[in-house]
Amino acid sequence: MTDFKDIEAIWHNQSDQSDMADAKDIEQKAKAHLRQSARLHRTNIIIFGATLLSLVVFVITPIGLHSASSQLGIVAMISILALRMLLEIWSRIKLRRIGIDTGSHAYATQMLNFYSWRQRLSGGVSASMAVIYVAGFALLLPEFAKSMSNWAFYLIVIGFSILAFIITRLAIKATKREMSHLRSIKNAVMSLK
Repeated sequence: MTDFKDIEAIWHNQSDQSDMADAKDIEQKAKAHLRQSARLHRTNIIIFGATLLSLVVFVITPIGLHSASSQLGIVAMISILALRMLLEIWSRIKLRRIGIDTGSHAYATQMLNFYSWRQRLSGGVSASMAVIYVAGFALLLPEFAKSMSNWAFYLIVIGFSILAFIITRLAIKATKREMSHLRSIKNAVMSLK
């Protein structure tokens, strides 16, 4: 196979079909990745929205929040959830604007920008928001202690602690999965450049 004529014959006899199949395969994978990211955004928006709605319902119930610290706590919790929900909606809009059929270089640039955005959002921004949310809940505790029996208060504190631990673990796992997913997209995109 060292003969130049053999190499030239192989070169001329190769099919362009494999290149087309590879391009179609890459395009299908890109579309699947975008759909998976869109589902993740939709799920996050639903979860944040449901939690936000439950807090608003809590605020408008006749129980009422009497202390300023409790009011500050619930405002912090609602504000953080609303902000996070808006960031997810904005992220979903950014995702929808990514055009697979814009050409590999433009698509690569859009994906890298989106990857960078999600990386910032999933990192320090989410952690800061979680800390503010927990601090808001902590500000509600004196109000709960005054208005509930001891066993109900302890049940809420223990339940929230367990729930916060579980949600934190799930959020970390989901963030790692999303970053891995986005990293694979980034690597695929970088191979196109």
